[in-house]
Amino acid sequence: MHVYDGTYNENVIITKNGLSVIAASSPVLDGTGLGTSGFLLMADHIQINGFTIQNFMSPTAGIAGIELRGANHCWLHHNEMKNNNYGIVFGDSTMTTYPSNDYNLIEYNSIHNNNPSSPWYYTGIGIMYWYGTSSHTTVYMNEIYDHDRNAILAGQHERYNPDSVGYGGHSYWQIIKNNIGHSGWYAIEITNGLYSVIQENTVTNAGIGILVQAWDYSAHHILVDKNEIQNSGTGIYLVTQNTTKLPLTTLGNINVTNNKIYSCTSYGVNTWSTSTAQISNCIISNNIVHDTGSIGMYLINLQDSTVKYNNVYKINHVGLYLASCDNTYIRYNEVYNCTYSGIQLLNTASSRAEHNTVYYNGYSGIYVHNGCTNILVKSNNVHDNCIGSLAGTAGIKVISDGTTLEYNLIENNKLDGLYVTSDNNIILRNTILGNTGAYSGIHLTNTADGNEIHYNCIVGNT
Repeated sequence: MHVYDGTYNENVIITKNGLSVIAASSPVLDGTGLGTSGFLLMADHIQINGFTIQNFMSPTAGIAGIELRGANHCWLHHNEMKNNNYGIVFGDSTMTTYPSNDYNLIEYNSIHNNNPSSPWYYTGIGIMYWYGTSSHTTVYMNEIYDHDRNAILAGQHERYNPDSVGYGGHSYWQIIKNNIGHSGWYAIEITNGLYSVIQENTVTNAGIGILVQAWDYSAHHILVDKNEIQNSGTGIYLVTQNTTKLPLTTLGNINVTNNKIYSCTSYGVNTWSTSTAQISNCIISNNIVHDTGSIGMYLINLQDSTVKYNNVYKINHVGLYLASCDNTYIRYNEVYNCTYSGIQLLNTASSRAEHNTVYYNGYSGIYVHNGCTNILVKSNNVHDNCIGSLAGTAGIKVISDGTTLEYNLIENNKLDGLYVTSDNNIILRNTILGNTGAYSGIHLTNTADGNEIHYNCIVGNT
């Protein structure tokens, strides 16, 4: 079916499978005064192509430019959606059914300024899945910008689907190569999702660039890859929280890889969980993070995970900070030009920092802070740190008991090479050269007791 030029003050309900509604020129579907969604799709294999869809708003319902309510295998492309409650919504705006919307493709649309003046709950979002179920949805090559809340929200809480068990109801979403500008909350949010991909998106001016969240249910197997995030608050945020539901909510098997994050006012990458929740078995690798206003990578409550091959620099705080991150590997990262320490560990157990290159940082290169146990610091290249010449900093600083330091190259730091205030540490086969602190090579304070120091090369410290 072809539609020609004109402004149509009406809504369209499609209940016939296989219907294509195609703009022959530049028609406008205008919802002024209607209080309904523009296109309501209640059938399969529908195509909507080439429309401007605008002014579908209501202060009492979750209506949208296009609403999918039990629509599968639909193709929405080359449309412009603006000034609606939502650009596109997956669900039932009447909140009386819990539909399935599967295998839909959303591509090459312009979705912007969907910010109603009298907002209903959670409006101000470009594309939103919020209840029912949805799988195998692809959101590709869209321009999405100027939303008060989210550009894309694939998220659900149990309150919107009492029949859902164990997860939020969406899986196998692919959010790829979208250009997203100005999102007041999150550019892209996936909550309680499974087996999804967020890849090669460009994000500017968001509160948080990408949020991956488990809320009361578990979420897992999400890939966040090759995205570019700039001029936002925090770049990527992994969070899990449990308010009432499962004994332990988990966010697991999340891979954050090959992203570029820069010019953010807060963190580049951040993880956090409540005490009854867990983030585990994640890989954070090959990311470039620079020019953040606070910590480059602030990882809290991350368990059984690996942080490797990241390049973190020009950070206005600590470069790579792990707090309460047990059984975690920190490997082959390059961390430099940070205002505070390069790598810092706090309240962390049974973790390893090895083969990292850490240099030109204002405070210590590597800092094993309070509350750490069974930490291995091995084969790191730590040089030219302590640029701020703050007393008590060093190439490597250890104030937790039972740390093992071995095979590290600690060289040309502006204060001590190794500064230890704690007990029962093992200092073995390190090379400590050309450091210039008051004690220069290894500085054990008078509070340090029971330390073992063997087979180190300590040369030319002054």
